[in-house]
Amino acid sequence: MYDYPPPPMDGEPSRAVSRKDDLTQLKGTVEHVIYANEDNGYTVLDFGLEDDVITACGTMPYVNDGDSLILWGNWVHNPKYGRQFKVEQYERDMPADSTAILRYLSARTIKGIGPKLAERIVSHFGDETLDVMENHPEWLADVPGISRKKAEEIAEDFRAKAGIRSAMMFFRDYFGAAMTVKIYKQYGSSAVDLAKKNPYRLCEEIEGIGFEKADAMAAALGMDKDSIERVKSGVLYTLSYHAIQHGHTCLPREMLEKAAAELLSVPVERVIGAMAELQKEGKLRRIHTHTKEGDTTYVYDTPSYLCE
Repeated sequence: MYDYPPPPMDGEPSRAVSRKDDLTQLKGTVEHVIYANEDNGYTVLDFGLEDDVITACGTMPYVNDGDSLILWGNWVHNPKYGRQFKVEQYERDMPADSTAILRYLSARTIKGIGPKLAERIVSHFGDETLDVMENHPEWLADVPGISRKKAEEIAEDFRAKAGIRSAMMFFRDYFGAAMTVKIYKQYGSSAVDLAKKNPYRLCEEIEGIGFEKADAMAAALGMDKDSIERVKSGVLYTLSYHAIQHGHTCLPREMLEKAAAELLSVPVERVIGAMAELQKEGKLRRIHTHTKEGDTTYVYDTPSYLCE
């Protein structure tokens, strides 16, 4: 009889990014985006400091000319391009006064707004411009040249970019910027709400996010260790681990229950209930065998069952 121990768990929250305390901080404005890869977020840009313009590069998805940023990283020397600032983390610093807002909007950051229209909008709303765009978009129709339809289109694009900022801020403590791009591309502006509701969706639906990372996020968010979503995800993780590490496309039911319960530190009864839910959802399949040694029920995850 094979032994089926639980998959390993280090028990420590996973951090995909470096500590800010160990990095150099720069604060300034994006003068010009030189290159941006929409698939992975890698970006090269001219970054304006108080008394200098430098080249910064790294995973900085969705940044635009005129954005005010705080960068954390290290200075490096590129053999071809010379001295550059390699970005490990970044934050958007939204413009707070009318001068900064005008520059931000004039850079065509928001779809449908160019320099002339930006000037009219900021002249009308001043320091409250961004608040109006987010919370009272219908007021934009009071500006000459903006219809109600255009006002809604502007507000929609502004809210979409706000969703990107929210996602980057939320996920930075758990994943790197490139992974956050994948998450945002999958779920869009609902990414943060979905992750808060059920972090375990990430390890099932986003390639490159394993159970341990999702589990660390769930713990940080205060989810109960015996929550049904955690136990269901732990059962699937136990099956996939043994398939990858030991070549077992299925496990005996009792062995799976024991291994998952030990992995998750929950009662076996909780695992049994989670397995029943997974079967109802079509994510588990069971096969009953009859031999001289006795009856055994084997449990597959559905993709493995279909492959068999």
